[in-house]
Amino acid sequence: MLTVLVDSLYHRGNGYLYGETQVDRFLRFNHLRSIVRSHQLCMDGFQHLFKDTLTTIWSAPNYCYRCGNLAAVASFSEDLTGTFIVYAAAPEYARKRVSVETTKEVPDYFLVREQRAVSS
Repeated sequence: MLTVLVDSLYHRGNGYLYGETQVDRFLRFNHLRSIVRSHQLCMDGFQHLFKDTLTTIWSAPNYCYRCGNLAAVASFSEDLTGTFIVYAAAPEYARKRVSVETTKEVPDYFLVREQRAVSS
């Protein structure tokens, strides 16, 4: 059984942060060379960490129309060499608009919204 030491709890309270030591132990234990993951915002579309043993890919450009980030798509060859295609959001004039009414708000746990004074 592998025991992984945790660097710290994630600030959103729903996970843990792991450092290079923990990633290295996980890779060795599972006989892997690297980890490719997604679902964490990367301003440049992708990010390599820990001597290229951990790669994060983000595929939503200008996330929520407010982050200004690039996005990326990865392609891997048979020898697992990765190629990344990085792209920006389509300009405003080129976007197809879909009219959808929603009552859902952006979750507080991800994007910081402006604080507004509430009057009673």
